[in-house]
Amino acid sequence: MKEYNYSDVVKVDKTGILFSDTTFMKFEDCRYEWAKENNISVADTVCVALRFSEGDERHFIFYDTERIKLSFKFKGIFRCRKSRDKFSEMQVTLNRYGYTSYDGS
Repeated sequence: MKEYNYSDVVKVDKTGILFSDTTFMKFEDCRYEWAKENNISVADTVCVALRFSEGDERHFIFYDTERIKLSFKFKGIFRCRKSRDKFSEMQVTLNRYGYTSYDGS
């Protein structure tokens, strides 16, 4: 499983996420992998990831062919607040582009 922190995200658009090492993760690939993993039709899902929102270990696990863990770890006095806000922002962004994540918390 590849692991990234939110600070490694260069760009998020309707097709996917570009990371600082030039890896581009496509949401549609994640949707196909999610359907395959859960033995459901691709037409019946828009889910692309598992999300874990509890505590200081907030993260998404995107279902790319090689799973990608996106963590939300920050330093500083407001790290918990920033982690929560950026995590929520990512979920809203997924929803805006027509995708969702499954709550694994």
